[in-house]
Amino acid sequence: MIGVRESDKLEFVKFSGSLRMRFSLERPPSGLFARLLMRNSFLQYPAWAVEIRESCEAMPYLFASVHRLLMDAKLFHTICDQIHHELDLMDKELHDKFRYDVERPVATGHAASDPDIRFIEPAPTSVSNQIRARVMGAPKQLPSG
Repeated sequence: MIGVRESDKLEFVKFSGSLRMRFSLERPPSGLFARLLMRNSFLQYPAWAVEIRESCEAMPYLFASVHRLLMDAKLFHTICDQIHHELDLMDKELHDKFRYDVERPVATGHAASDPDIRFIEPAPTSVSNQIRARVMGAPKQLPSG
């Protein structure tokens, strides 16, 4: 889901979209935050940011801000498409690189109040090596992390 904030009182139209996962800062997935920063270089309007929750959880999200006088239907559509596409790509990348169970309830922290948000854990090394070999053998739009 993409959130859009616009008002006569705001100078900018703000867009956001988040992954439906949170990551524990006690054991963050290796390379996750560097990967988000690297992905920013391929994006035109949105950029990755991370919200740190009180319970030491990191929640990655995309954010874009455009001056309201520049906004038209085409730009609105473009930004929404880019956010949607990037969230989809990152979700697929995380699903391939990490193991996460969308059926498992979350029992701790703020995530416990939102059953749609899941913690993820690193995939076994053999799976990571298979993914790395597959990615290295085929050209991709984005470098693997």
